[in-house]
Amino acid sequence: MRILLIRHGMTKGNLEKRYVGKTDEPLTQDSKEELRHAFADGRSRKLCRPEKLRAVYISPTNRCRTTAGLLFPENTYPRARRIEVLDLRECDFGRFEYKNYRELSKEPAYQQFIDTMGRDGFPGGETLEGFKSRCAAAFLRILTEEFKEETAGENAKETTKETAEKIMEETAEESGRSADTAVFVVHGGTIMAVMEAFSVCQREYYSWQVKNAEGFEAKVIKGENGSFYLTDVSKVCIL
Repeated sequence: MRILLIRHGMTKGNLEKRYVGKTDEPLTQDSKEELRHAFADGRSRKLCRPEKLRAVYISPTNRCRTTAGLLFPENTYPRARRIEVLDLRECDFGRFEYKNYRELSKEPAYQQFIDTMGRDGFPGGETLEGFKSRCAAAFLRILTEEFKEETAGENAKETTKETAEKIMEETAEESGRSADTAVFVVHGGTIMAVMEAFSVCQREYYSWQVKNAEGFEAKVIKGENGSFYLTDVSKVCIL
């Protein structure tokens, strides 16, 4: 099985560099048109149009629902399951919600947050570790359910992390386009949390940042004791 992790399109708050967490704002009109054209004219054909789309997992927000509908429309993928998952939502930014650097620059709590790389979490919101754990646990639950439906084969075989790394090297040139694909249309923070927790390319959280309408494609390998690893990771740029 392969997955696509896609960050939603641009919102007004994104344009203004705000912390957009639980604020349920829509995509900008320009972003909707760009995503619609990306699907229609084939600029992202091989990524936006998986041959076998089994499911679309969506954070239950306006911006993610709209992005999913534009890139993976139901009339093109009528058999794909569409499932909203609350625990894939963006971080709760607490007192920083919908504010940007300029508005927060004089707040001591914000300077403390910057100095500690968010170690103590967002005042009145989630801790970074709590947020990452929530997203990773939701992703693990989803993969566990998806693999119950997988037939026996290379993608579902038991393996160790070391073997998964070897498989990643041996199959680096294989496209895997014929494999079933599950799509996740979520948030930037959600993608960072999932990639840090599951990618065999071990990198820290902030190194997995993506822009709007970007993300990652990867192959899913099932490991021992119900664990999963993401291999053959490549960057996805929809626009």
